[in-house]
Amino acid sequence: MSDLDKAAAAVRTLAGAPADPFPAYAQLRDAAPVFFDDSMDMYLISRYEDCHRALSSPDVRVPDHAWHDRIMPGWQEHPAAVWCFTSLPFEGHSSHARIRRLVNRAFTRRRVESLVPAIQQVVAGLLDTLEEHGADNAVVDLQDVVGFRLPVAVIASLVGVPDTDLPRFRWVFGDILRVMDLVVDDSTLARANAAMVEVRDYFTELLRYRRDHPADDLASGLLAACDEEGDRLTEEELLSLVILLFTAGFETTTLTIGTGTSALLADRDQYDLLRNDPSLVAGAVSEALRWDCALHRVIRVTDQPVQIGDVAVPGGSVIAPLLGAANRDPQVFEDPDRFDIRRSGPRPLTFGGGAYVCLGNALAQTELEVYFAELSRRFPHMELADEPERRCGYVRGLDTLPVTLGRPAVNPAARAGSDLSCPHLTAQHIG
Repeated sequence: MSDLDKAAAAVRTLAGAPADPFPAYAQLRDAAPVFFDDSMDMYLISRYEDCHRALSSPDVRVPDHAWHDRIMPGWQEHPAAVWCFTSLPFEGHSSHARIRRLVNRAFTRRRVESLVPAIQQVVAGLLDTLEEHGADNAVVDLQDVVGFRLPVAVIASLVGVPDTDLPRFRWVFGDILRVMDLVVDDSTLARANAAMVEVRDYFTELLRYRRDHPADDLASGLLAACDEEGDRLTEEELLSLVILLFTAGFETTTLTIGTGTSALLADRDQYDLLRNDPSLVAGAVSEALRWDCALHRVIRVTDQPVQIGDVAVPGGSVIAPLLGAANRDPQVFEDPDRFDIRRSGPRPLTFGGGAYVCLGNALAQTELEVYFAELSRRFPHMELADEPERRCGYVRGLDTLPVTLGRPAVNPAARAGSDLSCPHLTAQHIG
């Protein structure tokens, strides 16, 4: 079999959204690291350095509406697709820079740093709840008790969503993001559209309330940016942006909690390393982000001819940097299929790169560091209990993570922690 045939076979495997895509990534990376796939009319890029270049090159842009018309005819008739394909990650360079500049006025470092004590308090409270549910070594779903509730509580406080409304968001954004899969059937599209209508209605009402009752939250700050004279957010930009910040603020962090915890527990040596040396927590988070990122690919378009690896990519070509493949590139990460919290080297490409790097990456890393440090301290004997339910497709991760706690460590200080409704993270309820 020729290298091109091997690459084509790997792409066919990946198109089926396998639970373990990494062997196919390795085959594609070895056979044709910059591979043009006729069926998708795009170049798939699987090496770290090539993906990094594609993400940071000024000659590469996000896809425009014409491209979306071609891959999903009639997409503008579907609310979920409209939001996904027109939100901030798909804005052109000038519009993206303008909106991001306005967001930065409200999404300040001070506001993020002010959440750190609350994050610590919420983690302690949720781990208390985990201990209660896992009493007598009962099996407990860590994703349900902690994985979802921690990031959604933090981003809800930041954006201004009342904690009483949080349970309704457990699955809706996962349904919406399925429109980004390579293959979308009618029933999946219908669920995505219904979820998007629900989300738009909710956040429209939230913004209406916050305009009349401003608070110290991101929604109120963005409303101020929308209402001020001069450069401003339109009403539609504001609504789309608030939904994006809320979605991105918990969905990917939730999934990283699951995949990272599972990887740590699958290798007791790594879990014990972290428990015995909390200074390794930053490395544990970096490795969790590298190991199996929530978003394994992004789509870009070349404005003019670009040299990527050994391939001259013509202008106007669609390229797909495969972040999941780049993060396992053996030319960059030694023994890349081994989970190692002491790993050194460049940062994984999980948060993207260039002008479109994830806006909330610092907040996500802070949450994950607090969580992993406290989890390993509180539950030194935690073990995986059963096979988790895995989500495959454009957004990857674990929807469930059954664990047993064993004998938790004595931890009187944690008993003083709060639950999900701690005052630091409770927004004024919408009247």
